[in-house]
Amino acid sequence: MLIINPDRGFALPSIMIASVVMLLLLVTAISSVTTTRTALDDQYRNTLTRQAAESGVRLAEACVRNNDMTVTWSNSSPLRPNTDCSGNAVTGQSAYVLESGNFRTSFTVGIDSTAGGVYTMNVEGLLEQTRTSSGAVWRTSQQVLKAEVSGEPLFPTSVSGGLYQVCAVLSEETWCNGGNNSGQMGNGRQEPLPPAAGSALYERPERVLRLSGGLLGKKDKIASSGSGRACTVTTDNSIYCWGSSGYGSLGVGYTPPNPQTTPIAVAKPAGMTGEVTAIAQGWNSICAISGGNLWCWGHNNYGQLGINNTTNQTSPVRVHNIGTHAGRPVTDVASHPYSESFCATAGGDAYCWGRNTYGQLGDNSTTTRLTPTAVRKDDGRLAGRTVIKVVNVTSVRAHDGQISLADGTGDGCTTANRNCYVQSYSCALTS
Repeated sequence: MLIINPDRGFALPSIMIASVVMLLLLVTAISSVTTTRTALDDQYRNTLTRQAAESGVRLAEACVRNNDMTVTWSNSSPLRPNTDCSGNAVTGQSAYVLESGNFRTSFTVGIDSTAGGVYTMNVEGLLEQTRTSSGAVWRTSQQVLKAEVSGEPLFPTSVSGGLYQVCAVLSEETWCNGGNNSGQMGNGRQEPLPPAAGSALYERPERVLRLSGGLLGKKDKIASSGSGRACTVTTDNSIYCWGSSGYGSLGVGYTPPNPQTTPIAVAKPAGMTGEVTAIAQGWNSICAISGGNLWCWGHNNYGQLGINNTTNQTSPVRVHNIGTHAGRPVTDVASHPYSESFCATAGGDAYCWGRNTYGQLGDNSTTTRLTPTAVRKDDGRLAGRTVIKVVNVTSVRAHDGQISLADGTGDGCTTANRNCYVQSYSCALTS
């Protein structure tokens, strides 16, 4: 208790005692914050280390299944991120599962025992933390798992092809194979395209990283691959995307660092409820069906988001004119990784919008449409038919008939040499 002298103010001993008490409280608070931060740092490192070990388990499972249920590596030639299924180093393959800032992770898979066709693996996950100035390793974390692999097959439930890449859901986890120049493999890395001559890079499917705050603990149901990015829909109807983040195309509410090499959750608005039943990707834009409504985000230079403007969107926005809210539930959506238009099926009719340079919207015009416009049925083979599925395709052909890839001009023909032409079209499947 402070002692106050009416004539002289605070007594000096009381002030000293109060100062000591305040200092002790401050030291205690700092200690508590430091302890909490240390615990969170340890938790983060442990999570990354365990994820590295789990990646080793998945690789071991894939190798056993791809080699007639036989183990083809050994303790002297173990599996690592940069080896093939025999434990041989692969040229051009990264030695790490994840490289992010000062952290890098890897794994080593050996054999513990074999009995009755069941293989028990010793899997070590390793995290190395490096110094920013020198790159030298100054801290490591390790976790060792024992995992059994019985060679049970992976069950595919969804597959999607994009530019240089294919992704699929196998036994409720997303795997990708192909290019990784924009981080679209979702493995925490970005790698050149095309790979170096003689490199086996991209030849082996990899499981998309399942990290805390991302896909960890989730079950996947729909894979989607596009132009330098990929997405997956989980059974709780969340959407995660990764890869090129330009134009807000990952849908997270802002533009994250480019590329985003691990899955990040799409920022679904409050009204985006209900089951997510389909997802389609165009050129830097994505649309998904949720609860019968269609939601789109990303690049919008031709109005391909269907929201009656040409403003890019960093999070999902509900498409106009069609959907449960408009009395026409959407049942299918389609685009193409080179396409700047989308098509959808709603109420038995086909609707398209966006770029229409080549008449690909099917409305008997070449006018760009900022909202879904019905494909004409009155004077064609769609008359009297119910549309159940749509397809949107864009390709570029040289005059010798060879298919080529679009360049930065958006139509596949260079400014200097126009010796090529674009084919863009949409198709409908009817009952």
